[in-house]
This record gives sequence, structure tokens and C-alpha cells, in this order.
Amino acid sequence: MVKTVVKPQNFGFAVLKAVDTEYKKDLKVFQRKAIPMLKQEIIESIFIRGVSPVSGFGKYKAYSKSYKEQIRRGKGKFANKDIRPINLTLSGDLLKSIKGRPTANGFTIWFSDKKAKWHDKEGAGRSKVIRRMLPNDNEKFNQVITRAIDNLFKKTF
Repeated sequence: MVKTVVKPQNFGFAVLKAVDTEYKKDLKVFQRKAIPMLKQEIIESIFIRGVSPVSGFGKYKAYSKSYKEQIRRGKGKFANKDIRPINLTLSGDLLKSIKGRPTANGFTIWFSDKKAKWHDKEGAGRSKVIRRMLPNDNEKFNQVITRAIDNLFKKTF
């Protein structure tokens, strides 16, 4: 499983007092809005634009020559597949496997499909290409996603 924990302080805001009841109400509103919004931003980044949602990784590396040839033939599972963008949508399982859950002071986003681990950490295919899907503890979301979360945070708090 590939997952990341999202906390308000990850986005440059001072740590807010969790004992404040108003904050707790606002946090729940933030979580309720942010989880589906973040899932949608990640989906658009990976599955529509072919860009890593992790800052500094940019567009995904091109498919291998043999994989491109299978796509060009367009048979079987490759019938409706495009060579560009590199969007990890062959079976649709990754897209369906993105999940989110509130935590005490933020929320967690993850992919439950095992292919996420191959792409994100171990490398996919014979060439073991890494296509980052979620940031680790010392990484951040790309600028588009960070801005969307920042704006929602500012509106909520």
C-alpha cells in the first residue's frame, strides 16, 4: 500500500490548538471537503495529465518500446490505451483504489491496489521505472495540489 498523511502544518500554517472546540469543528469541515478534493486532484494529476502529484517529479517517464508496441497493436487490454499521457490507467484498478480517511489532526490518503507500490516504490515493468504517486514524509505535493489544499484551508479556518 502507498499512503501519505496530510496535516495542516504540512502546508506552512502554524500548528493550531486541537483543544479549541471551534478548531475541531473547522477541522472536521476541512477534512470532509479536503479528502474528496485531494483525491480528485491526484486523479487529475496522475490519470489525466500523466504528472506526478509529488513535487519535483514532473511528467512520468515514457513507456518502454515493447509496451508502446503492444499499445499500438491495440489488442485485448490495450484496445483503448493511448501512448500519451503516461497515465497508469490500463485496468482502472489504480484509479478505483485511491482512499482517504480523517485522522486526529488531518487526514490520510492512500492507494490500496498493489500496483501502486510497484509504480511508486519498487519500479514497474522490467526496467523498474518509478512513477511517484504520493509524497513521503520528507516530500510535498506538487504546486497545483498544494495550492488547492492551501486555498481550502484558508477558506475553512
